[in-house]
Amino acid sequence: MAAHHIQIKHEINKCVGNKNCLMYAPKYFSFSKKKAHLKKNYLQDEVQFLDCAVDDKELQALVQAAKSCPVNVIAITDAETKKEIIGNTVKSEVSLEIEAEQFATNDLQLDKKGYFLIKINKENKTIEVGFCKKRNIIAVKITGKNPLDIYKTIAAHKLISRQDHAAYLGYELQKAYIALKKNLDYIQDSELEL
Repeated sequence: MAAHHIQIKHEINKCVGNKNCLMYAPKYFSFSKKKAHLKKNYLQDEVQFLDCAVDDKELQALVQAAKSCPVNVIAITDAETKKEIIGNTVKSEVSLEIEAEQFATNDLQLDKKGYFLIKINKENKTIEVGFCKKRNIIAVKITGKNPLDIYKTIAAHKLISRQDHAAYLGYELQKAYIALKKNLDYIQDSELEL
């Protein structure tokens, strides 16, 4: 097997910690403090680097790790030729550009599964979501500290079926989270008073 002398670059400050790189290249990546870390790295301007020699199989695993990163924070360069093997620049191939239309809030169609009532609890520093099937009677209550945990819990329990409803839920949960962090009042379906 041929040896490839490469440099791996990992922009740790942009890492979102989804752990895909660990799945493909656990020999080179570890995980702590909600972020992936390049093992045996040296740090330069908050970017981790590793210079190493790898065989074909390891290079393939590292390329797959870089490709699987949802935020493109891993780049691999041939150390001898300085040629990029896989970059971390986001490339755009826009074939159609659409300006968003304005929709009235009464254009929303109800999800057949039900709907959500959202409020914040400033005392407990939590977001509380009530899942209702009819007349504001809460059938399921979900409580959490951040939108992602709440949204994933709702999805895992299959409490939502419409894409527009999921987008609305994400929007409202983020508003509630900001209100909680900034000690603002939160009213569902109303703009935040910043």
